[in-house]
Parts: sequence; structure tokens; C-alpha cells
Amino acid sequence: MARTVEEYETIVKPIFDKDGMDVFYDKADAMKHHPFMDFIDALFRIRRHHWRYPDIMRLLRTELLIAGQS
Repeated sequence: MARTVEEYETIVKPIFDKDGMDVFYDKADAMKHHPFMDFIDALFRIRRHHWRYPDIMRLLRTELLIAGQS
């Protein structure tokens, strides 16, 4: 386990190759385009821009806003 796998790739891969073992690097995905990040960003945009239509639609497109049922 390492915080930055890139620093160790050149060391670990040859060792695993020598022993005939597969290696898997589970690199974290960037949160830049995650629906939750879009949701939070849209909330701030709605407040900042006084309920503009594109900001509201961006919030709804995340499908993370669920209206309660009565």
C-alpha cells in the first residue's frame, strides 16, 4: 500500500514480473466528475446565481435530490 503508487511502479513491476506474478494498481479515481461533487457544486451555484435554470437542471441531473413522498 502506498499513497502515491506512481513512485513505486518502476520498482514493483519488475519484481513481480521476475517471479511471474500479476500486479494490480488500484489507483483512486478523481472526484472531479463524480455526481456527488456535481451535486454540491450545483447547490452552491444555485445560491450564488439566484436560482438560474441551468444550475437547477445540473442539480436535478445528478439524481441525488430525492423528494419525499406524502
